[in-house]
Amino acid sequence: MENKELMLSALEGTLWVALATSVDGHPNVRLLNVHWDPSRPGVFLFSSRKNRKEKSETEYGNKVAFAAIPSGPGPFVKGVGKVRKSNVRFEDIRDDLSFRAPHFMSDEPSGFEMYEIVLEQTTLILGPDRFAEVNLA
Repeated sequence: MENKELMLSALEGTLWVALATSVDGHPNVRLLNVHWDPSRPGVFLFSSRKNRKEKSETEYGNKVAFAAIPSGPGPFVKGVGKVRKSNVRFEDIRDDLSFRAPHFMSDEPSGFEMYEIVLEQTTLILGPDRFAEVNLA
């Protein structure tokens, strides 16, 4: 299988992403329940409660690093990108998110805002000393 196909397969199975940010020089890592839409191969979607402190970290398109947490055996994916507010509505992907985290079914949709991680650079990690830079564009 070609590296790009391996990466897309790994990302389609990704339920969680560790997102690393820095705000005012202070490092922070958040675990995010994400949605991967194969029709937009360079974007992870995630929700955040409105008026949440973490929102200020991402609202301005900060440069971020991420590591996709695989749901099973297979390659790892890491990379860098920017976070921005999304035009996708929470209601549009609620079922996909609730499959991964059932609490989304009981939450009120109006309490969430959607964000996306736009991937700029991705690395497929196949094993010790085995990796490949992959362009998803």
